[in-house]
Amino acid sequence: MSWIFAASADDPAASPALGAVPERAATGSLVLLLDPSLAFVMPGLPLLHLAEAGAVPRAFSLALLEDGRLHLVHRRGEARTRLAVSLSELADAAAARIVYSWDLAAGRHVLSVEDLATGAARLSRGTGPVGLSRAEMLDACIDRRRAFGHPAMLSLAIGTAPATVCQAGGVHAGTPVETAAGIVPVAQVRAGDAVRTGDGRLRRVVAVTAERSPAIGPLRAVRLLAPYFGRSADIIVDPRQKVVVAGPDVEYLFDCEAVLADAQALVDGTTAVREDDDPFAEWYGLVFAEHDTFAAGGCLLDGRFVGRIAGAPDILAHSALAGLAAEGALPVHPARRHRVLAPWETTALAEMRRRRRAPVAA
Repeated sequence: MSWIFAASADDPAASPALGAVPERAATGSLVLLLDPSLAFVMPGLPLLHLAEAGAVPRAFSLALLEDGRLHLVHRRGEARTRLAVSLSELADAAAARIVYSWDLAAGRHVLSVEDLATGAARLSRGTGPVGLSRAEMLDACIDRRRAFGHPAMLSLAIGTAPATVCQAGGVHAGTPVETAAGIVPVAQVRAGDAVRTGDGRLRRVVAVTAERSPAIGPLRAVRLLAPYFGRSADIIVDPRQKVVVAGPDVEYLFDCEAVLADAQALVDGTTAVREDDDPFAEWYGLVFAEHDTFAAGGCLLDGRFVGRIAGAPDILAHSALAGLAAEGALPVHPARRHRVLAPWETTALAEMRRRRRAPVAA
């Protein structure tokens, strides 16, 4: 995936320039993060509107209407296309990820919405895409009033390839993973390799997913600091990556030995912090035949969970698991190895540890 631009509402400075973008990108993606609650307060006000009159008038508009659906309309000259997908189920979500991808040669485009916290997603597909032009990309990147004119907008990114949907966390390429051959960076792990799991056993990896995506706004990377998490070195993860947390406080609060918590909920400025170095990151995930956790630098991390996406073929076809599904090798994961904490539960755990002057750590 080649990303060319990313900016967030709280720090809208552009990253890489648009010099290599063709006049009309044959494939591409536009990815937005937004606050659904603010979007529903002002239905009808475009989240993003790029328009210009001229010899060949053009207009690209993305708006949430009163019917609770997100509507996309794109026009250039006589060419016109539209897509719509329901956003009603995500009205109470803290943040939603909107992905619009197109492929001119294949003659199709996709509009999807997903809850960043739960992964719940909806998707709409259509034919006859117009495709964003260089001028439209420049409008979005240079004119910040257009990009962040709506208060619900949290971030915006543009790429020159279709983006995957239902991203589910991941770890940085250099994360040390314990394998049968020794400790290696996760980027060097291959399907069939045996990896040390949470119970100390070696289990074979079915697949390794790799997704390069914007790491801005709510999706800024999280650094889990040593020695609280990784025993010898810091570990950098996607904020949605689930981390195994254990100890007496977990047993007291939740009556179990270990739980899973989103990395973003563990950020406390002492044991885990946000990263701001790179607006893009490549995240790796390990898929096991039966869902499991794996050892990474002394920390236990959640493996890639298939879950409900296996029963949603339209969404699955546009995810990082599409290749595995096409081969008929997609595993069934009815449940995770440990219970996942709700955000308020993670807050309660963090507060208990803070009062004890102990870090929130596995």
